[in-house]
Amino acid sequence: LNMLLALSPYIENAAPVFVFYDYNITVRESVAIRAGQPVYFGEKKIGTIQSVAQKDTLTILGKMEIDKQFNLYSNIDFFFIQLPDNTTRIEARIDPTREKKLFAGDDVILFLSSK
Repeated sequence: LNMLLALSPYIENAAPVFVFYDYNITVRESVAIRAGQPVYFGEKKIGTIQSVAQKDTLTILGKMEIDKQFNLYSNIDFFFIQLPDNTTRIEARIDPTREKKLFAGDDVILFLSSK
């Protein structure tokens, strides 16, 4: 117990490991997205979907957490991909033709595609 009490000031002041972003996905048909679903950059997991809410029949809103070590820039696109086996994958991809500007945590991430 004494060890835990001695560590508590350090634990309370620890820097957060994730940055939270709001997201918005416009879909063409009903899709299955769930809280806890990973977000990838290539094969590396960079985050997780934290919440899912259906705004209307074609719009899904929520929050996702992204690893603080993975900076989000304006030239990164997020894709919501419906796979042939009826599972889904969320991927971040870089578009090298666009300006690279750092996102703030209060920016809303728009998913550009649902394939």
